[in-house]
Amino acid sequence: MKKTCAICGKTFEATSNRATYCSEECRKIGVAEKQKLLMRKKRKEEKERKEAELKTNIVNSTKPKKIRDIEKYYQKKKQELLENEKQFGYVGRILIEGIDIHDPDFEKLIMEKIK
Repeated sequence: MKKTCAICGKTFEATSNRATYCSEECRKIGVAEKQKLLMRKKRKEEKERKEAELKTNIVNSTKPKKIRDIEKYYQKKKQELLENEKQFGYVGRILIEGIDIHDPDFEKLIMEKIK
């Protein structure tokens, strides 16, 4: 069966239907070109994937952080700790930001310390 070489363009007698190269040298050149194209494609896909990932990271990082009421947070924390003490029947010395939770002005002192 006569075929044309995919690299040099010479006609050659093929030993099988799948033969596309006339010699071992042409086969090596063809394989190297295919590998080069494959690697270009893989690197391009990887680059696009990384760029898309970076874009989503940028979008996520620019979102404002959740603003919470700090005073309510500390009131809730104090209440949870006092309930826990009541449950176990033990009154301990629990300090938050260096202030004892049993202090009657706990929330006010915390707010002053934070600001």
